[in-house]
Amino acid sequence: MAILSNINNLLRISNSTGRVLINSTNAIVSNSEVLTVGGRSSLKNDSSSVAALVIVNGDSTANTFQPYMYFSDVGGNRAGFGVETSTASLKINAQANMIFSTGVASLGGTPRITILSTGNVGIGVSNPETARLLVRGSTNDSTS
Repeated sequence: MAILSNINNLLRISNSTGRVLINSTNAIVSNSEVLTVGGRSSLKNDSSSVAALVIVNGDSTANTFQPYMYFSDVGGNRAGFGVETSTASLKINAQANMIFSTGVASLGGTPRITILSTGNVGIGVSNPETARLLVRGSTNDSTS
């Protein structure tokens, strides 16, 4: 059974297995390692100098990539972002292909760059199976 209370600007929701607090500074505090939110979530920030979301991985093992964001569906498809601690390199990983699109919000839009799991790259083409780098459209090769 959940217990709701509001003491000194503190919202406390608890049951026999855990507790979530929203304190007087609007911070969400949990005694669990996992915070699960069902449905749509939104983070809003009205600042041009502070990020709306900061994710910190406390592991600092040298020469390894620490995961920061991990995406998975119920079918087992996976992708993620990580940072290599020694070089600050950003790693973007997908179980299969990576597609960069523009044109509309959400995940629609027109594919502009596709990287297949084979390493083939397509610019302006969504299936670059025939060449390591395939560019469709006009190009302008010049040297300065």
